[in-house]
Amino acid sequence: MYDLAMTIYFGMYGATMTTNSELFWGPDSIMMLPYMSAEMCATGNFFARMVGINFAIMTLGYAKLGVSKDAWIKQTMLFHVGTIPVFYMMCANTDGTEFTPWVWMVQIAMNIGLAAWGYTEMSKSKTK
Repeated sequence: MYDLAMTIYFGMYGATMTTNSELFWGPDSIMMLPYMSAEMCATGNFFARMVGINFAIMTLGYAKLGVSKDAWIKQTMLFHVGTIPVFYMMCANTDGTEFTPWVWMVQIAMNIGLAAWGYTEMSKSKTK
């Protein structure tokens, strides 16, 4: 189940960030999760789309291009654990001028939970 959930999770972020991250995750987020509290400049939009494309490539790698379940679990766990310090230092620990701190704190909590779930799935696997 973890691998399917992560396929949906990363695929959704890939699709929304590639097409229009401002619409989905900006100050007036239709998802009601305004990761950014200010409109992004052209540079921000460019890098948001690049992240979205990378999420889509990761997802397609597992869904269609032969990346193994074990590798997929490890990749997604690395993302969840590796981004926590950045999410905290750069986004959740701000004055709210550019990022919406409460959304990033929710994201950090989700990352911890998803990493723990992934770890339990990895522990069941034959390749740790």
